[in-house]
Order: sequence, then C-alpha cells, then structure tokens
Amino acid sequence: MIAGLGGMLRVGVGRLRRSQIAGPGLLTMIAIIVGIGATFLSQMLISRHLGVRSYGYYSILVSWAMLVVLPASIGLDGAIMRFMPIYLLEGETRRYRRLIMLTVAAQILGVAGVVGLLVLGASMGIGTLAWARTGTLIWVGLLIGATVIGNTAAAVLQAARRVIVAQIFMNVARPLVVLILVASLIYLRPVGYDAADLFHVTAGAALLAVIPLVIHIAGAFFTRPATDTGAMPIRQWLTFGLFNLTAGVGQQALIQLPILIVGTLGGTDQAGHYGVASRLASTVSLGLAALAMVSLPLIATAFAAKDQHEVRRIARLNVRLSFGFAVLATLAIIVAGRWVLAVFGPGFVDAYPTLIVLMIGLTASSALGVATGVVAMGGHPSVIAIANALGVVVLGVVAYALVPVMGTMGGAVAYGIANMTTISMIALFAYRRLGINTMIFAK
Repeated sequence: MIAGLGGMLRVGVGRLRRSQIAGPGLLTMIAIIVGIGATFLSQMLISRHLGVRSYGYYSILVSWAMLVVLPASIGLDGAIMRFMPIYLLEGETRRYRRLIMLTVAAQILGVAGVVGLLVLGASMGIGTLAWARTGTLIWVGLLIGATVIGNTAAAVLQAARRVIVAQIFMNVARPLVVLILVASLIYLRPVGYDAADLFHVTAGAALLAVIPLVIHIAGAFFTRPATDTGAMPIRQWLTFGLFNLTAGVGQQALIQLPILIVGTLGGTDQAGHYGVASRLASTVSLGLAALAMVSLPLIATAFAAKDQHEVRRIARLNVRLSFGFAVLATLAIIVAGRWVLAVFGPGFVDAYPTLIVLMIGLTASSALGVATGVVAMGGHPSVIAIANALGVVVLGVVAYALVPVMGTMGGAVAYGIANMTTISMIALFAYRRLGINTMIFAK
C-alpha cells in the first residue's frame, strides 16, 4: 500500500512538472509573495507612522487611483493577452508590435482624460474628490500613468510566457522601491510626514519601477525585423478592448468601492481598518493569481487551436491548486491574524473580524477557479462585463444597507456576496456555453 501511494505521488509530481503551469506558477507565486512581503512592510511603516485615521485617508487616495486605472487603460492590455500569444505562435511580428503601439497611444489619451474628469468633478464640488483640487492630483496622475503602462508591459511579457520576468518587475521591484523610499524617509526624519507625503512616495516608486520594464519590452520585442504583411485587425482589437475595459472596471470597482463606501459612511478610521484587512485578505488569491498569469496565454492558444480538452485540463489544474492554497492561507490567517494586524500599529487589531469574513469569501470564490480567464480568453469579455456590473449593483445595495449598521464587517459581507454573485455567473457561462467546468469538483 505504501509503495502504491508513493508511486501515485511520483506520477502526480511528474504530471505537475510537465504541465507548463505548476512549475512556472510556483515561481510566479514566490515572486508575488516576495512582493507582497515588501508591500506589507512598507504599509506597516506607513500605517504605524500615520495612525489609523491618516492611514484611512491614504487608503482612500490609493483606492481612487486604482479605481480609475482601468478606464485609463482603455482595456487594450486585455487585448494583448488575448491576441498576442496567437501572433507570437504564428510569427506575426508586425501585428503584435502594432497592437502594443496602439495600446500605449490610446492609454496616454486615457490617462489624460481620466485626470481631466477628476479635475472637473472636483470643480463641481463633489465632496469625495476634494483632494483633486490640490497638488496631490499630479501624483495621482503619475501613479495612474505608471500603473497603466506597467500593466500593459506586464501583459506583453505574460503573453510571451515570460511571466517570471513580468513578476520581478511588477510584483517585486515596485514594492521594494516603495519600501526602500519609505524606510529611508522615515529613518531620515522620523516625524512630520502626512498621508499626502507618503502617497507621493508611492506614486514616485511606481514610476521608477516601470522605467526598466519599458526599456526591457522595447529591447525584447522591437529589435527583430517584421516580415508579416496584411491589414491590421484594429476594429477587432478595439472591440475586445472595449468589452475588456467594462469588465475590468467592474472587477476593480468590486475591490475598491468597499473602501470608499466604508470611508464615506463610517469615516476614515473604518476605511483604515478595511484597507489593512483587504490587503491581508488578498493573500488568499495568491495561488489563483499566480496560476492565472501562467495559464492565460496557454488558454488563449488552446482556444485558437479549438482544443477543448486542453482548456479543461488547465482549468482543472488551476482550481485544485489555487483552492488548496486559499484554504491553507485562510487557516494561517485565522491563527496569526491578530498578531499580523497588531504589527500595523495600535488600533488595527479591531479589523480582525473583517479580515476573517473577507478571507472566507475569497476562499469560497476560489472554488470556482479560473472561470474569468476562460471566458475572457474564449472571446466573451462582454459576459464578464455584465456579471461585474451586476456584482457592483449588489455591492452598492448591500454595502449601503449594512455599513451603517455593521461598519467594516458590513463592507466585507457586501464584498463577499457581490464577488460570489459575479464569479458564479461567469463560471455558469463557462460551463453551459463553452463546455468548460472550472469548479473544484470538475472531473
């Protein structure tokens, strides 16, 4: 019996090694964990320096910036993920270069348009945009621009299956730069910084980190001569980008709106609690995020080859590994969560119940696997957009009902319900229309 069990384990390990997913996914997860560790250290320094209330204001600034990143991206980074693996496979160098250049040009206009709308909203007296009348708006614009270009560059690398390089640039270099800058400033002057000052540091670090990434992309993908000819499918790119934009905005809204709603209805103290809890809870999704980054190009090429069996295999491996990681991460935080929150500073331990609710909700949604990636790479971003729109509506209704009564716990419950609603719709579409079962019990 023992010999048989050992043989099964060896076969399983061999399959994982040959899967093109588990190995790169593990390395990607390690890179993400290193980046998250650096992020936690920098956020710990910031939260301990600012206190709960000022950290809440800092979290609101960051949430606003992240909320408008996707509208500024025009959704074309998703088009890169969808079409570039196919162009690379077929040797269509000219097409993927044109797609990259079109994406960057559109995103420059998108960033300018988003910043202009923020200024317009502030000038109209919208209370939650009062900060946009100050010099902080310049740094918000820099953070938006650096994040948009960085996400696009990372999408190019992921599409080319250079996932580890993308993670080193985006999820390791940027958090480390933030950590080094914040630690240096606080060491040189232990007091005197406010939320806006440390937000400026965050924006500057994002800009510094994205410069070598752009240089790497230019050297890797624009030095070889292009041999393919023919018309560019610009309309196809823009159409996919538009639907991907609406889907992405919905996804980001689900993440950032709870902080803004909690901050609006409960004050900056509660926004600070929710902000820290949300960051810690995101560790549950590490497995899914790492595996999705590796899997999306493989799913795109499998759909292009009409290989449904390969898509099912990738989805099945994704959900089993990511759900297992989510369960382990949740158990670890249940045990050590209070201690970790205490490290962020006095008063943050009160966020422990909120943290547990968020982690349970994310663990439940991880049981539905990489459904969003399957539907997107299958060419149906409009389904994701509709599901996310419904999720945002559910989030708004539930949050405005529960936050005044339950505080940050209400925001966590609202996010969990909205997120499960969204992912369930997408997973159901993947199963019924595409024939791909992404759920944990898929055979």
